[in-house]
Amino acid sequence: MEQKFYEYERSFDAIIETLTKKNYPEWRGFITMNGPLVERPDILFIEVNPGQNLYRQHNNKPSFRVSKMYSENFKYDRKQYPENNLKYRKDGTVELEYFCIDNYKKGSGEWYNCKLRKESAYMSNFINIISNTAKVTTGEKFVVGKQPEWYDTFGKKIMMMNINPIATDNKNELDKLMNRLKLDTWKDIVRPLRALVKSTIKPKVIVFMGKAVCESFVTKADLKVNPLNTILGIPYITVYRKPGWDSDRNLGCIADQIAKQL
Repeated sequence: MEQKFYEYERSFDAIIETLTKKNYPEWRGFITMNGPLVERPDILFIEVNPGQNLYRQHNNKPSFRVSKMYSENFKYDRKQYPENNLKYRKDGTVELEYFCIDNYKKGSGEWYNCKLRKESAYMSNFINIISNTAKVTTGEKFVVGKQPEWYDTFGKKIMMMNINPIATDNKNELDKLMNRLKLDTWKDIVRPLRALVKSTIKPKVIVFMGKAVCESFVTKADLKVNPLNTILGIPYITVYRKPGWDSDRNLGCIADQIAKQL
């Protein structure tokens, strides 16, 4: 898994080389690791691209968070392009981004106290989806302030990635940067990810966090030859981020859909 993921990261070498040679105002960093590398996870969440959190943490410098293998071969000035270390659980395994204590208020304790920092507030939606899915599959109800038993079982079977590992403030800035770099989203960005998902990750279900994410990954040609809501032989669910999408009722429905695939 580690070798295949490293090969995926290396597919961006030329892009990173270009980004580091010139000051691109939209660029905020390069992030491939959003938690553990999980082969055949229960859930693979896929978002658009990383935001500006690490950029801000490192005094407004484009920041990297990559695999150990890529880090060991990192050839750029770490002072100019700082690297954010992965976070680990007490048992030494890599922590999922949604559970990382850095995303929660200082002094608030562990993630299950649910006191997220303002800039990480959106992660409460993922905690809601994950905990509700666990409730359906294990019968355990999540209680704020108490670490759930599924954290050490189901909680280790979740992986999260972005369609595009290039960090920007928002989707508009990403589109501007992609145009500046003259990159082809399908060829340069999506195709390497699809290859990794198909050959190595092989999740039980993919959850696309947004219509645009799904439309980037699933082509019109795919829709003609694949069963409904299936890609690469894997069932998928699309979370449409329209008004009210983050209501407890809707997130509960999303969790029910995920649980049916597990």
